[in-house]
Amino acid sequence: MKTRVLVLLAAVGVSSAAPARQPDPIYLETVIRYSRPRITSEKFDPQESDPKLRAIFSAADAAAERRVGNVKRDDQFVFRFWAEKKKILRQKYSIDWRTPAELNPK
Repeated sequence: MKTRVLVLLAAVGVSSAAPARQPDPIYLETVIRYSRPRITSEKFDPQESDPKLRAIFSAADAAAERRVGNVKRDDQFVFRFWAEKKKILRQKYSIDWRTPAELNPK
């Protein structure tokens, strides 16, 4: 009976194994933002491109992702993420970081 159920599930495309969880790429937010082409006259905080601070920004992205883990992924999500990242950078690393929204108000 169990074999028939597994064959039936396989036939309709259902796996008995749990699907692999895909990580939200927000933990790579700084890296992804710098890897894509910039929009005309788009500005980023120059501290983000400082090789000496790369590990700090990576750690801040990961910590901010954990803080917003249960926040709905809507059009306001990235602003909440940036707010948490800004707090982390200021409190933990004494870095006054300006978000892309602050540098690109339009």
